[in-house]
Amino acid sequence: MNFLPKVENVSVIVNDTLADYENIDEGDHDPELQNLVEEWNLCASVYAILIQTYYNLRDAKAEKKHPSGLIYDRLRNRNKKRLIRAKSSETENTYCKKKSIALSLPEDEITKLSTLKNWLRNNFAPADEVQAKWKESMPLRLRAIIDEVDIEKCYVLSEWPRITDETGYLLIDSDFDHLFGKSDKLFNDWEEFSENFLNYVRINNIKDDRSRKLMHILEESTICQGGRDVILCFVFHALIKPTRRANGKLPTILEAQLDVYYLCDTYDEYIEAIQTTRQECATAKIQVAPRIYAVGSFESIEEFYVATGKIEYRLPSFLRCLDVIIKLKHVLDYPFPESCEIFWCFITRYFYGID
Repeated sequence: MNFLPKVENVSVIVNDTLADYENIDEGDHDPELQNLVEEWNLCASVYAILIQTYYNLRDAKAEKKHPSGLIYDRLRNRNKKRLIRAKSSETENTYCKKKSIALSLPEDEITKLSTLKNWLRNNFAPADEVQAKWKESMPLRLRAIIDEVDIEKCYVLSEWPRITDETGYLLIDSDFDHLFGKSDKLFNDWEEFSENFLNYVRINNIKDDRSRKLMHILEESTICQGGRDVILCFVFHALIKPTRRANGKLPTILEAQLDVYYLCDTYDEYIEAIQTTRQECATAKIQVAPRIYAVGSFESIEEFYVATGKIEYRLPSFLRCLDVIIKLKHVLDYPFPESCEIFWCFITRYFYGID
């Protein structure tokens, strides 16, 4: 760097532009590079040279190598995650405040809320009173969820058994609305999203054979709305392929598809499928992640279910299944399967605004 002070008072032409601070376009200024120049005690004209030569990427049409070296690498390869603090959304900030309140409950408030919990353990009607007491007892329940150590949520589900009732998903709705705010974007915007997404799939030549056949069924057959939504979610994984799991294994597209949704011909097949999954997960000592099951065919789906190791909800539509799984994740901390995590994170971020 000893040569740099020597060019301080020299007029330098770079790409037909005078290498002077005032001549650099506003959009080209870079705060990090500017700090680096100040750190190394360099003059403004040298900053101009760096902006136009070392820092900017070459035009691909010029068929030249991209810039490299000490200055470029210092800026591009530093760990920016360590330096730049991610911005938290308003929704996430609200959730953090709710957690803080729950963990700092005074003893008299815990005693009061425990009375509500005991009532809820022994009553499932009238529905209005259950909903009211459930909403009021949320801070105590959140403490239990935060402290839960069992992978199948045994403590929380034993203390709050209404979650496992056939209408327990309505209570999950209540908790999610309390923690993150009510959102109907999934239901209101899904049709427009589906049309745009499927059009995008059509113009992109997906290579997965099974997904191509499903798109052919969608185009050539008469299928129900639930069948269309299932196909959309299946081809998502052919368009945006699964990434490697934490253990280094790369899931197949089929694995990712089946971890989101499993279509059964009969109710007996559904029972067999969920029991097999629970047994396999128990043997491997891993959590049963929420999954959508359906009985029927693409042309006519009779029943939809969301099931985990201890929970089973029968739901009216595929969209409601998506909604409930996302809420189970953010209320009870059930994990998304690693094979299809990209899909679930996309739906969560796009329709609920939660990162």
